[in-house]
Amino acid sequence: MGREKNNLRKNSVVNEGQETWIQSLLDNWNIEYSNISVKHSEFSGEQEMEPHIWQIDNSYFLKRVEYAELVENIHTISLILHKHGIPTAVPISTKKGNLFVARDKKAYFLMHKLRGETFHDFQKYDWNKYGYLAGQTIARFQIALQDCEIAAVNIMKVDNYSEVINWAIPRIKDNLSANITEKAFSVLDEYVSIFSILYYKLPRQLTHNDLHGHNILFQDEEFTGIIDLDSSVQNVKIFDLISFSGWLLYCMRNNRASWLPSLSAILHGYISIIHLTTDEINSIFFMLYTFGLICIAKFIEISSDDIVLKGIEALDWIVDNRKSLNKIESILLASCK
Repeated sequence: MGREKNNLRKNSVVNEGQETWIQSLLDNWNIEYSNISVKHSEFSGEQEMEPHIWQIDNSYFLKRVEYAELVENIHTISLILHKHGIPTAVPISTKKGNLFVARDKKAYFLMHKLRGETFHDFQKYDWNKYGYLAGQTIARFQIALQDCEIAAVNIMKVDNYSEVINWAIPRIKDNLSANITEKAFSVLDEYVSIFSILYYKLPRQLTHNDLHGHNILFQDEEFTGIIDLDSSVQNVKIFDLISFSGWLLYCMRNNRASWLPSLSAILHGYISIIHLTTDEINSIFFMLYTFGLICIAKFIEISSDDIVLKGIEALDWIVDNRKSLNKIESILLASCK
């Protein structure tokens, strides 16, 4: 959903031991550099997490992933996306011509830093305009991703509904008191009754699956790239739209009334490029609810209590404003006829 600006931590310089380790990795590439810093997780709050992304000067990122196959897929997907005019950070070959360096059963790969900036300072943007542009960008990205499905290998298939029922809800119930989750869970029976059927009618394809304002780059009004493709999975197509919209809701928590027109702008930007099915439109409230529950469960694992409670507040707001969301769904249904 996003992160609180007060909790934002700048990239930090690595300690001497870490620097020596990273330098030994970077020796595998033919690059020159003078500074290494840690790029912190978006949702780490006060909890320190093991770094997995390092910025090298202002030119490169070094990233660690669990499997070498992920790097190979990123390379394959990036090359196809480039043919569609979607800028991405392509893994740079090592001196030996490899896409990654293997250490301790992990894969490390190097990428150029793309030009442009993320929506980190979301307050400075006119979201009626940039929401529409973001919606169009997500649509074009998804069209390009359709050509990547055959080329990518062993892509994980995600079932969000099962994830909510079998993991997110039990985890939330085990860690948060009933009075905190009362409103959020007030629609749970209806969710199970309706969405257990509706979810499996939604179109599926390869998705980014972690698409938020820190993974889309713009320079002024020009789209300049999408990053963090290692999260790509096969999922319901609408998830990327929901993920970006949910992130923006979290960011706008001090002015949530402005989020509804922003959501409308995102969705209308999207449908100016790609048609949404009736089932997809009818799923918007339930998908936002799904996304909220998954985020809260993840926050419990990696974030501070403060961020967890802010996630609950955002989900409560979604429940409280269901009629407004249903109105947006009705307008979209009329637009897509």
